[in-house]
Amino acid sequence: MSVDTRKTPMLELPVDAGFERQQEFIVELKESVKHAVGELFVDCSKVEQVTSTHVNILWRAYSICKDSGVRMILKNPTESVVRVLSILDLREMFLIDESNDYSKVSQEGTQKPQTLDNLLSMKIKLESSEIATGLKRVQEFLKSVPVTSACSVEIETIFYELATNVLLYSKLTSSDLLDCSVEVTKNRITMKFIDSGVLFDPSTAEIRYDPKSMISNYQKRGLGLVMIRRMADTISYERRDDGVNIVTVMKDWR
Repeated sequence: MSVDTRKTPMLELPVDAGFERQQEFIVELKESVKHAVGELFVDCSKVEQVTSTHVNILWRAYSICKDSGVRMILKNPTESVVRVLSILDLREMFLIDESNDYSKVSQEGTQKPQTLDNLLSMKIKLESSEIATGLKRVQEFLKSVPVTSACSVEIETIFYELATNVLLYSKLTSSDLLDCSVEVTKNRITMKFIDSGVLFDPSTAEIRYDPKSMISNYQKRGLGLVMIRRMADTISYERRDDGVNIVTVMKDWR
């Protein structure tokens, strides 16, 4: 769809999806809805890394607008935004302004030259800032290996969601480390996450996911695992006798 943006209120989907910024965005949205005449834009152009929290923000915004009789339209969505919404079966639920062709996701991407080092290995502290730094290293690493753009989006999302899951639910502290690696071979990407937290198997954890009911009920938890499972080709889990968890994620990129 293509619409006239000159008379339509526009808000920016926050890049920082922390609790305070979420609340500020919702307050701004509610105020804008009062003055909107039928439509309201949410500019998604700055959100390159989409998390489950971003999806929850969009759900809540969608519900508020719908209840007020206002159409919420996503403006300038990045490839990551469209990719994640598509994987979660939410793409058709949101109106997207296609006037600049932002809604089309490249399935092939630009082929990049092969690097001599196809393995990224690092240990990061269990802090939000450290996970963000680790994500940047993953992003830079993926730029140097010949994986497609769409695949890079999914690998980055898997890394962020799994690392955040360990941060939130492992019962470890910021002094503990998460050992993680990303290895690219001829046809496959393999990611490993090693921690000493409580036993948790993301490959078998029960998740009930229905897009429409989750939107209407504003369900927050479990979305990250849904994203991980749908983006990965295989996920395996091992609990060693010494209390160490090893999660291995594989994804074919060709």
